[in-house]
Amino acid sequence: MSKQKIKLKVCGLKFKNNLFDVVNAGVDFVGMIFYEKSPRYVIDTLYPEDIWCLPDEVEKIGVFVNADIDFVKKYVRLYQLDFIQLHGNESPEICRQLSELDYRIIKVFAVDENFDFGVMQAYLKVVDYFLLDTKTSGYGGSGNTFDWNILEKYPYQVPIFIGGGIGIENMQELLEKEYPFIYALDMNSRLESEPGIKDITKVKEAVSIRNNR
Repeated sequence: MSKQKIKLKVCGLKFKNNLFDVVNAGVDFVGMIFYEKSPRYVIDTLYPEDIWCLPDEVEKIGVFVNADIDFVKKYVRLYQLDFIQLHGNESPEICRQLSELDYRIIKVFAVDENFDFGVMQAYLKVVDYFLLDTKTSGYGGSGNTFDWNILEKYPYQVPIFIGGGIGIENMQELLEKEYPFIYALDMNSRLESEPGIKDITKVKEAVSIRNNR
């Protein structure tokens, strides 16, 4: 896999003005959470027409957790999303069914020091990307990192997003590792002033750190 500039995703956006400020800061992906139990649940605060005019170079990712396929399809179409991020216990079959509809699929795996990369093998042909997040009792947004040294054991060619507690104070350390399979950093709670609202000064700093690596 050839080396490329690592992309930045800012996830958990809830409000139009904050979303556009994040986009204007120069990120590559914006993530919106369609999981009702999340404090960053988007459906009640950010409307489809709010994001239809985003520039084409910023791609929209919808985050779903163990959702019904019809629910996923409805909101992917309504919000004109570019990616589906499956953050729960979705099976390879669910990923296959969605990928056959020409959606790009990101499958999330919760990682700790005992993580077995072998569990990802069944998904290799039915996803476009993996996302590795810190294993917690919930589904992301914990602000905690996992041990990045475990990435040395990653055995596949599928490019990956790295999430879990990445902020401006530690992202340089991860960028310096230069793992060729890292496609993007997924940043969320460590850029926030409160759940769902990003501190734009921190977002701009994150973009600057990435651009100057």
